[in-house]
Amino acid sequence: MHVLPVLVQQPFQRSVFDWIHHTNGSVDQSLQRLILRLNAYDFATLSEEILGDIYQQFLPTAKRKRLGEFYTPSSIVDWLLKQTVRAHGSGTLLDPACGSGSFLVREVHARIEDARHRGLDPTEVTDTLLREAWGFDLNPFAAFITHFQVMWAFLRFGRPSTDIPIEVHNLNSLLRDTDIARVLSEKHLPRGSVARDTKKWRYIVGNPPYIRAERVKYGPEMQHLWATVWGQNSDTGLLFLYRSMAEWLESGGFLGMVVSGGYASSEASAAVWRLLNPGGTASLRKLVWLEFAGKVWDPNVIPMLLVVEKQPAKEDDLIEIYVPPAWPSACTPSTIRYRDFFDIRVNPAPPAAVPTPWGAYLLPLAQSGDVAIIRNLYPHEPGRRTLGSVVRHRGSQSRPGWTYGIQRGGVDVTSDRRGGNPVAVIGGRDIAAACTAEPEQWVDLDAVRGRPFGKLSLWADEAPSAFIALNELGLAPTAAVVTSGEGHAAALNSVVIAEPDVHGPTAEAIAAYLNSDVVRFYWAIRLRSGVLEGSSRSHFYPRILEALPWPHLLSESDLHALTRLYRELAEQAQTARDSPDDWLLSHVADLPAHSCIKVTSDQARLSFGGWMDPKAEDLQQQGSHIWGGLSSFEVADADLAEIVGKILMRNPEDFITRTTVQKLIVPLDWKGTMAEYRRRFQAFSSIQTGFHATLKEINTVVYRGFGVGGVEEAHVKSRLSSFPLDRLVPRYPWTIVKQRPLKAYTEDRFTR
Repeated sequence: MHVLPVLVQQPFQRSVFDWIHHTNGSVDQSLQRLILRLNAYDFATLSEEILGDIYQQFLPTAKRKRLGEFYTPSSIVDWLLKQTVRAHGSGTLLDPACGSGSFLVREVHARIEDARHRGLDPTEVTDTLLREAWGFDLNPFAAFITHFQVMWAFLRFGRPSTDIPIEVHNLNSLLRDTDIARVLSEKHLPRGSVARDTKKWRYIVGNPPYIRAERVKYGPEMQHLWATVWGQNSDTGLLFLYRSMAEWLESGGFLGMVVSGGYASSEASAAVWRLLNPGGTASLRKLVWLEFAGKVWDPNVIPMLLVVEKQPAKEDDLIEIYVPPAWPSACTPSTIRYRDFFDIRVNPAPPAAVPTPWGAYLLPLAQSGDVAIIRNLYPHEPGRRTLGSVVRHRGSQSRPGWTYGIQRGGVDVTSDRRGGNPVAVIGGRDIAAACTAEPEQWVDLDAVRGRPFGKLSLWADEAPSAFIALNELGLAPTAAVVTSGEGHAAALNSVVIAEPDVHGPTAEAIAAYLNSDVVRFYWAIRLRSGVLEGSSRSHFYPRILEALPWPHLLSESDLHALTRLYRELAEQAQTARDSPDDWLLSHVADLPAHSCIKVTSDQARLSFGGWMDPKAEDLQQQGSHIWGGLSSFEVADADLAEIVGKILMRNPEDFITRTTVQKLIVPLDWKGTMAEYRRRFQAFSSIQTGFHATLKEINTVVYRGFGVGGVEEAHVKSRLSSFPLDRLVPRYPWTIVKQRPLKAYTEDRFTR
């Protein structure tokens, strides 16, 4: 069937394609030739969704990022539609940021296919769809593409082309025209604007754009309209979510939306999540956390899928939580009772004007078996303390004890002593459990003091003789004690630090506690935030350290035991530093030219899948692939990939360029090299066993300090050794290697 004559009749109407009336003779002639050429093809089997694909291909990446527009994979679209409109019957449907129409077009297409299969009358079916399907978008081209795709679907189904009033409107979904309506009346406003400000829908679906508040057009007006959720770290996606739940969704309706996983633990999101508290405005029914599912989409945020029902939640309601290892997935959800999920002893909350028994975050890694243990560890009970209360507070007790290291304010880090007051420094990547790398960098404190944005942290006055250091970014908390006697004098702001209080636990006892299983479990379930997409690393903000519980049942002998065990662990850590990884990297760096090949050689078979200059610390290796975010490449086999991965992941440069990868040299006999590496690793296992045995003793003391034992202790161990918490492991001493410039592993080292 040739449908083009029918289609062309519609575009030439002024209301659809006004631009056609402003052409000149040569354009008219070209259009005639184009129409004749296209009329030779049968478009009956062409999916209307192809226009959405074209839109995504031709919208520049930079503009998509600026507009916060990213393609939503069909698997996510279908899942959300299945959980909402397809699970609860037809009704009005709105995508308030419809883009190229992924949600609307797939739902319209599904309903039309169903109607065609059942032999229903096209006019009656499309009349219903025209009343029910709505879309808004700020981008006029995106709105046009969605409008055209829906129109095309109707025409293919046999709907007469003379009257297709499609409810897709080019407008800003986050503004209001109510003040104008009061003056001019609604009849003078566009139909879409009136609906946006007054109408409710049974279903709200979509993937709203992520644009930071400070970059939003009409920022002051937005701030006035959405003061409840407008603030630091807010973005447009959060505003869409809030307006959808608070205004657009009708009572008993359902929302299915893709949002940034960063909202889960963001203070800016608290006002939104409070709508979901028991007895509140709406109920959280399903949460899908896609952090561990591999690369699902383009944005550098973790996708979180929400299904919300617009009715107050009962305390005995169940929430389904999905944490799939891949996507699409048929994994079974865990369920947790509403009152347990939002219990303030389980779920944190920012300070509130009115005290509430409910938390204000989402906990994507929580399971029902965790609840009793997290409650037992809750530090805000009589006779209990937080970790923030047991360290030194310089100045006053109201100031936090945990803080960042030196903020350089633009002062250079040097490889030798320079300036009037140089001090050796360590960074976050230098820290492992109970040890740090030898400092190889220096900062001039006088230069930092003279910079407007320089902050000297603990070194502004009297330098500490010892401090507890924890990596600010990593897979799991990892702590060490740093003393001036070891040659370490200071830490950069990639380290979170605190001083021990002279009247409190020793620095060693605190560091031992921070390396325990209890801390890792409590943090992962209740306090984890600032998670980076693609690597599962997260930020350990000072507020997180402040909020950790301190073991309130520790006796004096227990505190002495933790101090002793940390010192044993530190001694073992120094031995563990002589690791197979360090041998491997030294071996590769010292190979003569005749024993090396370029990674671009025929034998190594380097092949890029895409490269966006990722950070070295974001890279991961699996099989013959190395990837991080949107970047990936493949080499000949898993042995070679492991060597290349260790070189790249442990280099001191901030970003890895395509050119850098292509210049790498690797052992000609890479299989023999990896065989020797594995032999050394096997021999090294006894050192690792001893280190873990000491950690186990530390865990025993900490469990006793919280009164945790038996079934609860077994639960913590099981959770930490099972997916997904088994992905969140501390950094151990054998992973710290001598820092070498990347040039040591490239062909440049052979040049004179």
